Amino acid sequence: MATITSSNAVTQTAANSNQTTTSSTNNQALGKNDFLKLLVTQLRYQDPTEPMDDTQFISQMAQFSSLEQMQNMTTAMQTTQATSMIGMVITWNSDDGTENIGTVKSVFVSGGQTQLLVGSQKVDLNEVTTITNPMEGA
Repeated sequence: MATITSSNAVTQTAANSNQTTTSSTNNQALGKNDFLKLLVTQLRYQDPTEPMDDTQFISQMAQFSSLEQMQNMTTAMQTTQATSMIGMVITWNSDDGTENIGTVKSVFVSGGQTQLLVGSQKVDLNEVTTITNPMEGA
């Protein structure tokens, strides 16, 4: 019976942690930091007389490693996609709803976000609405 209570505490704590993290990241998918928080919470509230099974722990660490590699691949793919946009004419909407147009000069990653430099303005990759090859218009 104590094991069930302990398990429920972990589930409730993990759910609370999940809700807090999800709301703070604007409803984005769970990241590697969220996964680590859940794992640490699970370890913290486990029953010392019945510790977590080694196979479960190894499985969760493998999942964490897999998640981290997928995030690294996603970042690399976004950077590659953005790099291919150098010299292209893009359209994006400003925060005030104004449509902007300009040529991509360079690409950089800041705070895990891939951004494009158009003139002197930084544009997040996910804000781009259209991409046009300037050579096609000639």
